[in-house]
Amino acid sequence: MKEIIWIDLTRTNNGAHYQFIKNVHENISAETELLTDTRIKAAADKLGEALKKEDDCYARSKKSFATDEIVAADALRDKYFQGMRKTVKGLLNHPDADTALAAQHIEQYIKDHRVDSDMQLERETGAITNLIGDCETKGLADVNKLNIKPYVDALKAANTKVDTLLMGRNRERVGTEAGALRVARQASDDAYLWLVKLVNALALTGDQSKFGSFIDLMNVVVKRYKEQVIPSQKKKDDPTDPKQPKEPKQPKDPKDPKQPKEPKEPKKPDGEKPKDPKKPDEGGKKPEKPGGGDGDPDIHLPEE
Repeated sequence: MKEIIWIDLTRTNNGAHYQFIKNVHENISAETELLTDTRIKAAADKLGEALKKEDDCYARSKKSFATDEIVAADALRDKYFQGMRKTVKGLLNHPDADTALAAQHIEQYIKDHRVDSDMQLERETGAITNLIGDCETKGLADVNKLNIKPYVDALKAANTKVDTLLMGRNRERVGTEAGALRVARQASDDAYLWLVKLVNALALTGDQSKFGSFIDLMNVVVKRYKEQVIPSQKKKDDPTDPKQPKEPKQPKDPKDPKQPKEPKEPKKPDGEKPKDPKKPDEGGKKPEKPGGGDGDPDIHLPEE
């Protein structure tokens, strides 16, 4: 019997999860014959609603409404900083020694704080904040000497705006976007699982040929996700690891114990046993008397 195979969607990242639900909704929406069943139509509509909610939450989690404002404020900040730096560099070779010295001081502040327009936003914000602090305190006389206070004020205002927007975006995301997206994903999972159970049940009890093409299509999608989108699953199913335990077969080498067959040597004494009884035969002969001959066998020793 054909049925849609199971997949653990909790193991997919947000982007892959959204795309999977989107594919399922598109596939079921194209099954006009199946949608004539009010139960399947209701399940498909529920999945569509869950998909829309997940799409909204996913989009907000990827981009805040403040992002465009941050980009614009950062570009303006970089413009002011570059203008200020070029002005200072141009004054390093000023004919007036005091002016050149003041330019050297401001240039050194810039180097000390390593301000760079390509820095990460928060890092650049902190570096410029420190630079502005030096220009408004120990470097104030040099700033006035170089007549770059308009640059310092404009840079400070732009930097403050970027900082404010960054903090606002962080507050916007704390405990809202992540939580909302998690809830939306769960709703999509529930809607998808209900659709799968419904299709599998109707295919079992009704005309399976009616559901065959949709089931086949879904299984292709599920299989591809299992094999390509969920990498951790490959590691667990890797067949190479289980084969390693076969190494214990090496103990078969101890075939040497067959050597105990050597005790067959005791057979040698068995063949020599007949030789032992021959000794008493040789000693059983009566000793010849000095006179030679066998002597009288009837002679007895005198009794006292």
